[in-house]
Amino acid sequence: MILSNMTISKLSSRLDEGSLKSVDLTRHYLEKAKRMNKVINAYIQFDLEECLLEQACKVDKRREV
Repeated sequence: MILSNMTISKLSSRLDEGSLKSVDLTRHYLEKAKRMNKVINAYIQFDLEECLLEQACKVDKRREV
């Protein structure tokens, strides 16, 4: 199933069960925002990408415990 078509509830369930990682979800939506930005020109810059991925990685590590 395509992540963009999933409900928040389904995404949350997949994160909880470990079949989806926060890093993958974050990367998916960052890439989608970059693609869409070419059309809608809503973002000035994407300089927080590294920080967002680091935070997602920390969340994944906490979920492993």
